[in-house]
Amino acid sequence: MEAPFKFRVTGLCLVLVSALAVSGCSSTASTAALEVQPKVNANRQAAVAAECRLLVMAYERTKADTERDEGSIVKGCPGYENIPVSTSNFREATRFSRAQSASLPYDAIEKDKVATRIFQRMIARGSDPRVAEVLTKTQEFRLAVQTARRL
Repeated sequence: MEAPFKFRVTGLCLVLVSALAVSGCSSTASTAALEVQPKVNANRQAAVAAECRLLVMAYERTKADTERDEGSIVKGCPGYENIPVSTSNFREATRFSRAQSASLPYDAIEKDKVATRIFQRMIARGSDPRVAEVLTKTQEFRLAVQTARRL
């Protein structure tokens, strides 16, 4: 009767040692992943902040030029999280279609896929296309594109 009891204890010890070994490996892997994570988050936060500064400029200029309060331009940006947006799905689809066909102006400061994406995003969010074209010549546009490239 003693033999089965020894086997159970030995088997239990083997299971515990295996579990500790596996948990040790997984904690090492997660520690390595955690060391990389802050850098990625910092780059993403910098890119969001730079693009939001550009979007705030687009919002202010569009509001001044067209006398429309297009809150969707800055929706989600710091300080504008709760701005009211009253845009229909049809209007959003029209903006998206217009943005997809928009190309960067020939005299834009930055000219690559990232710059085109940011330019089109301004239009898709509701910025007047002429305002978006003017903003492609600003340092804020350059900064938004450069920080987005780091992602």
